[in-house]
Parts: sequence; structure tokens; C-alpha cells
Amino acid sequence: MAQQQLLLIALGVIIVGFAVLAGFNYFQEQAVERNRDAVILDLHTLGSQAQTYLKKPVEQGGGGKSFVGFTIPTNLRSNENGSYTLLFARSDRALIQGVGIENSDFNFGCDEITTKITYQITVTERDMTVRKVY
Repeated sequence: MAQQQLLLIALGVIIVGFAVLAGFNYFQEQAVERNRDAVILDLHTLGSQAQTYLKKPVEQGGGGKSFVGFTIPTNLRSNENGSYTLLFARSDRALIQGVGIENSDFNFGCDEITTKITYQITVTERDMTVRKVY
């Protein structure tokens, strides 16, 4: 009888352990997805600001049909979602990169290589295109 009780306790501990592990993995996956969504939303906000800059006349502090001179405002270069960098601003397009705070699921085998979530947005006069880097 005692052996059966010990076996049931051990089985219960194993099942609870797997449930805790599954819950932790689910929570981590959700945190990564929330960070991906937040970085993409922030990039769209910055892309809209770049388009506004493009459409404003030079006299009003804009680019006058050019992205050249656009900069990311200091208060928007980093936030709780990640950090953002203007990679280039040409006359016809701008490229902005966002690096999130969560690690992407980009690992090689057992190595401890971790890469942060990274997206880029290409902004033109008419549209914005988001591309996943990591």
C-alpha cells in the first residue's frame, strides 16, 4: 500500500512539473508575441511621422517632398517596447529599424545565442512595408 501511495505522489509531482513548464513556455511565447506587435506598432507610428515630414513644406519644418533631414524624435528613440534607429533617409524613402526587448526564437542548437526581436519598416510617400529581420 505504501508503495502505491509513493508511486501516486511521484506521478503527481511529475504531472504538476510538466504543467508548470507548459505554463511558463506559454507565458514566454505570449511575451514575445506582445513585444513583436508593440515594435511593429511603434514602427508604424514613426513611419507616419516620416510621411508627415515628407509632405510638409521646408518652410514649415518639413522635408518638402524628401525624407532627407528626417530624424526620430529623442523621446521616441527608445521606450518599454524597444529601441528605434533611422538607418537611412533618402529623397524617396526612409528605413527605420526597431529592436525589441524580448529574445526571438532564433537559436542554433544548444548555443546560447540570443537575438532580440528586430523589424524594419520602409517608408515611401504612399506606403509603408514592414519586414522581419529576427
